[in-house]
Amino acid sequence: MSTFRAGYGKCDVTPSLGCFLQGNPTRREVEWIHDQLYARCVAFENDGIAVLMYFDFCGIHQSLADDIRQFVALSLNIPATNVFVAATHTHTGPNIGNGAFPIDKAYVESLKHFAARAARTAVNDLHPAQMYFNNDVLPDMTFVRRFRMKDGSVLTNPGAGNPDILCPMSEADDTIRLLKITREGAGDIVLVNFQCHADVVKQIEGKFAISADYPGAVCKVLESAIPGSDCIYCNGTAGDLVQGNQMVVTEWNTRCWEHALHMGRTIGGKILSMYSQAKPIEAGPVRAIEKRIDIPLKEPTEEEIARSRQIVDDYESGKFVLRKKAPGVMLDITKLYEAKALLGLAKGAITPNVCVSAFCVGDFAVAGIPGEPFCEIGKRIRAGSTFPAQFTLGLTNGSQGYYPMKDAFEVQGYEARTSRFKAGVGELLADTALELIAKLAEL
Repeated sequence: MSTFRAGYGKCDVTPSLGCFLQGNPTRREVEWIHDQLYARCVAFENDGIAVLMYFDFCGIHQSLADDIRQFVALSLNIPATNVFVAATHTHTGPNIGNGAFPIDKAYVESLKHFAARAARTAVNDLHPAQMYFNNDVLPDMTFVRRFRMKDGSVLTNPGAGNPDILCPMSEADDTIRLLKITREGAGDIVLVNFQCHADVVKQIEGKFAISADYPGAVCKVLESAIPGSDCIYCNGTAGDLVQGNQMVVTEWNTRCWEHALHMGRTIGGKILSMYSQAKPIEAGPVRAIEKRIDIPLKEPTEEEIARSRQIVDDYESGKFVLRKKAPGVMLDITKLYEAKALLGLAKGAITPNVCVSAFCVGDFAVAGIPGEPFCEIGKRIRAGSTFPAQFTLGLTNGSQGYYPMKDAFEVQGYEARTSRFKAGVGELLADTALELIAKLAEL
């Protein structure tokens, strides 16, 4: 068997001032570069090469992800199936896919070149290596954002301490995973798999700013604490998880850079406590697999289409103004995003070809979902995986929106109402990922 080797590379992908941010329905033009954005890449080699790359972006839509994967694959002379492109989900990264706001097309075109540069750097950095794995729990850092209200309704982000909250709709996934890669003659590579929306930073010193949010802070904390190391934060299945506990009111502002830094230090500190206790795992041949599936879309009625058109027209003319405070702002965003989704479906949207992907290197396996899966999907995949070390990732090899579980469609709420898909999408994606993981285990 070949010797297992691993390498790391990264490329600065920070955009220029004046670009627009992605991840919010309001126009946000960048006034300040607070911290740099990167494409971070780790290369695994053992009877083949696979690369896992994370961009500090909100999401990378399917066609762009496919273009980047093909370009990187050609650059490395490996199958595109072996290239995994993911996003950390920062809401303070450049707009690369939301057609409602201006997009720098030249910048977007350059992303495949940045990706290839980071991937080639990682491959050129390959050194003999040993993998170690550890997992634990990190309580009070990620929270469910969907709540049953006293009137029987379900609200997403109803506001901290809202007296009408009855209970959260599910349990958060507070598990955390570490893959430590030690290398001969080179620094460690640290992969962190935790799950929480990266929508902590709103404004910094009153300005719209570029920031990698808490995932960037995690990397900085660990790279400072472990000399010579390089880190990648791998955001997990976080479609229904946020950074603040809305069951209580606290004096701490959870929507600012200070809280992003707090999360970086807390997650980083937990990883450091797990670092020396990580157990060695076997590094077998690199194997990668994917399956593209058609997922049934909602079918809006004529009445829903007419109502949606009116909502969008009112928003664009200024008659419909988003409220500033919870729960009103979330109710308004839900109404607007749902209307846009239904209008898109009314135009005869083609059933999306959703790419579920997975790879393994011996005992270590990764399952990637191309969008924002509910945390239950990650739980199901890990529970059904036979690999000793299993990562579950969202926003991987595409970004197709929210993937709620069936029960969320029954009660509605932001994610289910704004999703283009019919009920059952979450279960279908979990089952597909488990199918791929099972096939990898047989290879």
